[in-house]
Amino acid sequence: MHCSQLSPNVTNEIVARAMAMRAYVRPENTVIYSDLTDLMTELLTAAGKPDANLVTCGHYTPDIAVAAGRADLTPVEILGKSPFRGDLAPVFGQLNGGFQMVYLANPNRVTGACYSLSDIESLARKAAAGVVIVDEYYFNYLGVSAFPLLENHDNLVILRPLTAPPVEPGLTGGFALGGAGLIAKLRRSGVSTNALADLDPILAVDADEEEDLYRRTVQVCGEARRLTTALRCLGVACRHTPTDFVLMQVVSPKDAGNFLAGRQVTVENLDGYLLMGKNIRYFVRSHEENERLVDAFREMPEHYFRPQTTDFRACSQGPSTGRGAPENHSAGGVPAPEGLITEDS
Repeated sequence: MHCSQLSPNVTNEIVARAMAMRAYVRPENTVIYSDLTDLMTELLTAAGKPDANLVTCGHYTPDIAVAAGRADLTPVEILGKSPFRGDLAPVFGQLNGGFQMVYLANPNRVTGACYSLSDIESLARKAAAGVVIVDEYYFNYLGVSAFPLLENHDNLVILRPLTAPPVEPGLTGGFALGGAGLIAKLRRSGVSTNALADLDPILAVDADEEEDLYRRTVQVCGEARRLTTALRCLGVACRHTPTDFVLMQVVSPKDAGNFLAGRQVTVENLDGYLLMGKNIRYFVRSHEENERLVDAFREMPEHYFRPQTTDFRACSQGPSTGRGAPENHSAGGVPAPEGLITEDS
């Protein structure tokens, strides 16, 4: 359906039905939205209860914090031993059998840690009295979805974007799937009232363009593998994730970041996240831009990035299938030179 061909008779309900058909669920279990933060705000408000917290499985991104604040909920970040591995054991320890709001991004949008379908089903059972929100922003990279669990777990809400990351600024729309009662509350909140007009650029994707999106996902995955291999050859400790970003452990995020910025390479310092000290994040771009990152590390003084110890914390192993999903998401840390003490937490 191309934007120039959108009929005035096309409504949010029609688009929601199309999304439901794509996901093999009933239309009453689907609602479209044009902004993730607004959707999360309405979802937390509609499903939440007074004095409830939002339990997050692993790290959460700023948009989730904003939505929780708008809904008067306090995010409670539950981390495992390794931030790079999906571990729900500490989360289970926080669930008391009463009402709980739980948020899980699969893969994690900060670290790339991922969870299996059985993990998510166990979480849905453990939080049966509450609501479990599964953010599948990187579904196209991981290839695992909680969709099959909806039939038996009406406390699940699944969020999916309408296009594969990386997305253009402002195009954060998608659709939510969940129990008919909760979805009806979201529709009454007006979260999808203006979604059709706002989503026009995304809905304007015809069959050829959709194939281009698929090829782009495969290209990003291929570039990520090539990039991590090149960086490891230079002695950079990096992690390949089932997302559109690569994580790098450096000695000084400030010095390494400033050096890269001087060569027109943008990275994000993750020092502000618990257990993510000395990690920086690079979003995979075009081949030429990625080569600029590799060239910059070739020129960078080694004491900026080559650690004296290596981070061997466990990393999630991704699935062997999926649309463009990498075959292996192992940590891939650079082995420490002989004689050095390594950290194994």
